[in-house]
Amino acid sequence: MKNIAFIIYRGWAYKILLNILKKNINDKIILITNKNAEFETKKLKIKNFVVNSNDNKKIYKILKNNQIDIVFIYGWSWIIGNKIIDKFLCICLHPSKLPLFRGGSPIQNQILRGINKSAVSIFKMNKYIDRGDIFMQKKLSLKGDMKKILSQISNIGFKITLKLLEKFKKDKLKFLKQRGKNSFFKRRTSKDNIISVKGLKRISYSKLSNYIRCLQDPYPGFKLILKDKTIKIIKIKKYKKSTGLNLLKKEKDKYLELKDSYVKVIKSKKIKFIA
Repeated sequence: MKNIAFIIYRGWAYKILLNILKKNINDKIILITNKNAEFETKKLKIKNFVVNSNDNKKIYKILKNNQIDIVFIYGWSWIIGNKIIDKFLCICLHPSKLPLFRGGSPIQNQILRGINKSAVSIFKMNKYIDRGDIFMQKKLSLKGDMKKILSQISNIGFKITLKLLEKFKKDKLKFLKQRGKNSFFKRRTSKDNIISVKGLKRISYSKLSNYIRCLQDPYPGFKLILKDKTIKIIKIKKYKKSTGLNLLKKEKDKYLELKDSYVKVIKSKKIKFIA
């Protein structure tokens, strides 16, 4: 029997845990999460601990007290302390084909650069961000809406995690060094996800569509600053430049000019936002 911990707060990562629990009835499994978790744990039949996101001392204490053998840190957006990484076997999931797109906001940074073919990488953590040796990578498509992408990550992540646990229990776990060209991107902030009407004129319809798509729930959405309000754009419709000009004369406030076309905002949500 092994003692396993999952440190997660994203909904897609929680689905991986639930699937592991269905398959794994012999091992002791615990959950560590925070107050901002994208899921409810009331019906969960395992020990679960709520910590402050950056409280590495408490996380370390929980892992030590529960004599944890292996830790899965999936969908956790905060730095894990080196003391934890040195003491425990820490496994991380990153939705990119490492060593490409290391760092923050990997899904958004890939989609906004036109990447459609990516991977789910599961690797052993070390003190350097996303540079640990890889257990396995599986293809991931970044086409479609965010719900579809996150569902893929859950399904692929579950299958790889199951294989990793099987190898771990048989003491046959192997990791390979990351190879090839690498890149690193910073986590996107709220300032990166907002634009003015004037700024729209510098981007294409394809770019705007990708902005909207990659920031769908559970992410905060792509925001547009209008004269008297800020809205979250949910759905748009494209019009050619020539068609858009005619429409613009009739309904000036309903159409927005982009670099290569006009769009009508079909669905949006007014929000409170301070730029």
